[in-house]
Amino acid sequence: MSAELEEKIRDDLAKAGMLSELRARKVFADAGWRVRGPGAYFDREEEKSREGDFYATRVHSSRADGAPPIHLEFSAVAEVKKSERPWVVFKRPLEEFERGCAWNNLIARINLPCEPHALVSSLTEHSLLRTLGWEGAGIHESFKSPDQPSKWYSAFVSSLKWASHMTDECPHSDDIHPGNDESVELYFFQPLVVLDGRLFSAELDSDSGIAVTEIKSAAFRFDYASKVYDKDSFRVDLVTVDGLGEYIPLLENRQSSIAYGIQAKLASGRGHDGSAA
Repeated sequence: MSAELEEKIRDDLAKAGMLSELRARKVFADAGWRVRGPGAYFDREEEKSREGDFYATRVHSSRADGAPPIHLEFSAVAEVKKSERPWVVFKRPLEEFERGCAWNNLIARINLPCEPHALVSSLTEHSLLRTLGWEGAGIHESFKSPDQPSKWYSAFVSSLKWASHMTDECPHSDDIHPGNDESVELYFFQPLVVLDGRLFSAELDSDSGIAVTEIKSAAFRFDYASKVYDKDSFRVDLVTVDGLGEYIPLLENRQSSIAYGIQAKLASGRGHDGSAA
């Protein structure tokens, strides 16, 4: 292969966004996550198979003395977009009571030892929404011609559809089994859009002008109404490639927080000697 052809291939891959995807995959892999994809999912709305970019999974397994085992799987279901134009997130500050981020996520569960609402604080802690204290209320792709389609919207939809498909494929059980000896399983799927480009937030400042700040991530309550999905609002995170190094520990801390919360509920339902209370 000539050096000229090799350079053209590299340029073509970069323009197609493949370099962006490889960079994002590597950050997850270097953090110890299992990375898979591209992968296929079934688009229930359009009744056809589609391809997603990649997903990264981290497994947490634990078992306290006298308690059933806990198996938690976290998967970031990612769509990667490269943009030479900056993306601008419209910033909406949140009151404290609006910062919950629990069962409105995509979660499959089996044999929880308590009612779901008892784990709200564990699920919310370390979420990007709680960490930032604000949510995105739309995205503007700077300097884009009005006749060009939006990259961000299609990426959000693709990510949530793939994550929804993965959630549906998991075994489910809504039964509560306090003090049971069966394993507790929880599967968490985070729709994620990774931007290889610059990201900014915009909000009104004290002088009623617009304050623009460069950021690395934003959390969204993304509304998507469709008769084929049970949910019409999804939690989608947007993170730059450069921001993944700070974002991944949030996911890991969140996973650990949920595990501790489940362990506490299991312990409260059993005696000190490990027997059922």
